[in-house]
Amino acid sequence: MLEKIDAISYLDIIDDLVDTISYWGYGKYELSQFLKVVGEDNIEQALEMAHFKFHKIDKGTYKIEKEEIPDHIRDQVIKYVEECIQTKGFNEEGECMIDAIGKFELNPVSIIQIIRDMGYIGVMDSTLEIFILRHPDYQDL
Repeated sequence: MLEKIDAISYLDIIDDLVDTISYWGYGKYELSQFLKVVGEDNIEQALEMAHFKFHKIDKGTYKIEKEEIPDHIRDQVIKYVEECIQTKGFNEEGECMIDAIGKFELNPVSIIQIIRDMGYIGVMDSTLEIFILRHPDYQDL
């Protein structure tokens, strides 16, 4: 599905957005810095591929909306994360890798929030395909 937008551009756009939303929350975001590398259609394609709900405000500017997570989907994510923890366990750094991308029709920020609501620290790896769960006793992630 990455025929129009190359994987590196996709990773850059979504990684930047996940970090920003995780820190600042949802709202209006300026993504025009990516217009130097990819077209606006590619930015929108990246947002759609990552399941973000958005509205274009202006060239390179989007309002990213908070995703409403149905209880049954939240429960599925929690069950999946718990199963991964039981199956894989935490390594010596207190990390457990969870491959949840594509398993749920949720944007990465929503999955990270569910992980945090479970009491874990959650971030994405550099490929944006794996969530790194860290046990709360290991704070230096």
